[in-house]
Amino acid sequence: MPSLESQSYRFDPQPDYPFSLAVKRLWDPTSPFLDDPDAYSLLFVHGTGFHKEQWEPIIEDLYDQAGRDGSPVKLREAWTIDTPNHGDSAVWNEHVLQQGYESVFAWEEIARSVHRLLSGLGSGVDVDFSTRKLVGIGHSSGAVGLILSTTYHPPVKYSLLHLVEPMILPYDPVRNNILEGPAAKRRDTWASKEEAMKAFQSRPSWQVWDPRVLKTYVVTLIAPHPCRKTENIRHVQESGLRPLPTAYYPDQTEGVTLKCPRLSESAQYRDKITTTRAYNFLSTITERLPIHILYGAVDDYVPRFIKDKVINHAGGVQKFASFHRVPGAGHLVTQTHTTELAKAIHEVLLRPLGATSVTTRL
Repeated sequence: MPSLESQSYRFDPQPDYPFSLAVKRLWDPTSPFLDDPDAYSLLFVHGTGFHKEQWEPIIEDLYDQAGRDGSPVKLREAWTIDTPNHGDSAVWNEHVLQQGYESVFAWEEIARSVHRLLSGLGSGVDVDFSTRKLVGIGHSSGAVGLILSTTYHPPVKYSLLHLVEPMILPYDPVRNNILEGPAAKRRDTWASKEEAMKAFQSRPSWQVWDPRVLKTYVVTLIAPHPCRKTENIRHVQESGLRPLPTAYYPDQTEGVTLKCPRLSESAQYRDKITTTRAYNFLSTITERLPIHILYGAVDDYVPRFIKDKVINHAGGVQKFASFHRVPGAGHLVTQTHTTELAKAIHEVLLRPLGATSVTTRL
């Protein structure tokens, strides 16, 4: 498996857009494709309650797949982003988030953030994504954000989109997100990182996670930028946690808390509009772009009849470039089946653009 290096950025679209965005680029320094315009640049967008570093085990496994003998997949780089109220972005934006976003945080902000980054509508990331062979990969609300990022101007030039358990739902005036209540009551402060890790490991639902993903809540390994005069060693950085006090917990002077506090997470679950907008737009985007869709075979958070309704509303499985189900996985396939998901992404990238496959089972 190649040893990936990374660089972190602060993308600043202010004053036109109020949120700063934490962005990270990962790459294989030994790759012959770093300047190859025909190699893929991948953008990964996380779901609600997660952060950009949770993609890193999947990215590592994907690079491993692409690096094996016989694979024609060329990877230039991978990019990850913390959406405005998650991860490092949430730390930078905490005072803005307290100015009207605590009741409802619209998923449209994910789409706007992605669009502004990829369109260069801000400072801090000196990359022209319009020259990249760009692939968007999004989980849950991140998949919805990717879909709707195509509706702004100037248009983002994606080669394809890969939607992982997209939280696309038809309109239901009485539907409430089943995750809102638990998120609002969730414990999100601990006396130390060690105590937090023990709490995470004790939760039955988290015990089935890939340990590498679980660890990103506490630490992640970051390589120094090769152009900087620093020793070529990795250093540890907190990912999902931050020290207290914070704007949300100003009186707690010791311990750690989630970078995305429970108030922000539950506020995002209250948005009932954006997911339906993506549902209504899906049949349009499948005519414009190769759209690959992946669900877990276990229908836990989203019932099978809803998933079938989404597919049929878009015109049927034949409208998608590919349609996968991952055996044994549910909505949190990004946490529990990282290697299988990396294999699925690799299979998508193997396909000539425009090729279709109704079903592929892993």
